[in-house]
Amino acid sequence: MRKRICYLFVVLLLCAASVSAEKEVYHFKPFEAENLNGEGPLTEAVFEDAAYTFVNFWATWCPPCREELPSLAVIETETGGEVRVIGVLMDAIDQLSGQRDEGAISAMRALLDDANADFPVLFPESDIILAYMSAIQAVPTTLVMDRDGVLMDVRVGSLTEEQWLAYARSLPGVQRDD
Repeated sequence: MRKRICYLFVVLLLCAASVSAEKEVYHFKPFEAENLNGEGPLTEAVFEDAAYTFVNFWATWCPPCREELPSLAVIETETGGEVRVIGVLMDAIDQLSGQRDEGAISAMRALLDDANADFPVLFPESDIILAYMSAIQAVPTTLVMDRDGVLMDVRVGSLTEEQWLAYARSLPGVQRDD
């Protein structure tokens, strides 16, 4: 009896180890979304342009979101284009009516101008939001994607320019200050 219990314990331990060894990989689902801060729609192919893409979910009514816009605006330049930023404007859709909120979009453009930020900002199409709704519990939330659209990290909350740059430069393959 004791041998059976030990055998069963070893089998369960091996099964648990094999399950925990398999890491689930999250890929950004295919999408086409309107770029509210530029020309033409963007697709998931945008991730191929840089080693990493920070997809920042934010809202115009959110003070920490507004405060970090200048910090996000410098990432691409300061990393030599190895990290880029894309925003998703969560309040571009009115929560009550489900319609496009032109007031929020206009406020977004003014905030980006004030921050000297020219990164793309996507209209929050349902595919983009639904794909990562469980990761977006608060704004700002930034998804860190690799060039294949694989989710590498989730950063919740705002960071200063120094914090964002230190984080970006800590990613494998991104230039560092020497």
